[in-house]
Amino acid sequence: MRSSKLALITLFVILSLTAVGCGTKAKTTPGTEESQQMVIPTAEQAAQSAAVIQPLTAVNYRGGAARAGAFMDSGPVENAALLWQFEGAAASASPILVGTTVIFGTGEGITAVDSRTGSEVWRFAGSPVSAAPAYWDGTLYAASENGAIYALNPLTGQQLWAYASGGPVFSAPAVDESGVYFGSMDGFFYALNPKTGQELWKFAVGGTSDPAAGIIRGFRSAPALSGSTLVFASSQSGGASAELSLYAVDKASGTLLWEYSDWNQLTAPAVADGVVYFGGFGSFIGLNLQDGSPVLRVETDIVLTAPAVAGGLAFFGCDDGFLYAVDLRSGEIKWRFNSGSPVVSAPAVSGNMVYFGSGSGTFYGLDIPSGQAMWIFETGARIASSPLIAENAVFFSSDAGTVYALK
Repeated sequence: MRSSKLALITLFVILSLTAVGCGTKAKTTPGTEESQQMVIPTAEQAAQSAAVIQPLTAVNYRGGAARAGAFMDSGPVENAALLWQFEGAAASASPILVGTTVIFGTGEGITAVDSRTGSEVWRFAGSPVSAAPAYWDGTLYAASENGAIYALNPLTGQQLWAYASGGPVFSAPAVDESGVYFGSMDGFFYALNPKTGQELWKFAVGGTSDPAAGIIRGFRSAPALSGSTLVFASSQSGGASAELSLYAVDKASGTLLWEYSDWNQLTAPAVADGVVYFGGFGSFIGLNLQDGSPVLRVETDIVLTAPAVAGGLAFFGCDDGFLYAVDLRSGEIKWRFNSGSPVVSAPAVSGNMVYFGSGSGTFYGLDIPSGQAMWIFETGARIASSPLIAENAVFFSSDAGTVYALK
């Protein structure tokens, strides 16, 4: 009997020591491997993490990092009806689609709305954002006019990290697994680590700024990314005239590969089939992506928009109020469509349709073979937004701050 009691006491002591050991192990120093393994997320946290980890369908600015303006989904063809409209976008804000949310810049930051109903899903208040955001691998990237680049959770708008450049940023970022790429009006073009926001390299604009005289040189327009090459254009605010440059750099190092210079006007570039296309002060130009050698030059009016390139044609808007369609093989102007006011809305192409807005507030859907309008939609305010084509609809904003969905 006494031996049985002794065995029970011994067993109790062993179990007590084991429990104490387990309790001690659970209290390891935060940040150690063991403590990380013991963290159990809530059901809500787990659901959010799973949703971000799983691939989201995304349609980025101008159809992708190459900025060719060609979209896979179809838009309205024979007619277009208003699906919804939402108030509060920044002037010239161009939307993107992530999952089932349309995301765009506002005077306070970023807003996401349901693509089917236009109801607000979330908003992020940081500083004014006029450039289109970018999505890559579970993260949303937005450039602000206070110079900051924000990395956000695309499902909630929660900030993950931020990086501050030295000047306003109007450049829609281009993103891939290697970097977040954008230009600033502080005179530098930047590459950041997409996971941490750490600066990888920066590239200085050519020419001289004179802030005292109101002359600022930097980068405003969206870069184009194709393979290992980034292409972006410089800009100048203030001053009567300016020599501007289109730069091609290696995305890994920021090393200059080639440079093209022109005067007074360079639009954002688009890359298609190994050629960089962009507009200038009275000409539309194509350069070989590899070495910058000339491929195409078409004399036009002042080109105001980045081109859309698809099916052997380029489409771009000019100061004379026309949208041009140019044959890329012959350089022949296939047709011109007169909108009646300067075209600053970079066009978008889907199937046999091209979409764009005018300075007088009319949005057009044109038939590409004929160059004729299939339908128009009046907004009453200047349209500088580049259209997004997704979910069989077209999304754009007016300078009055209204985002429209037409289907």
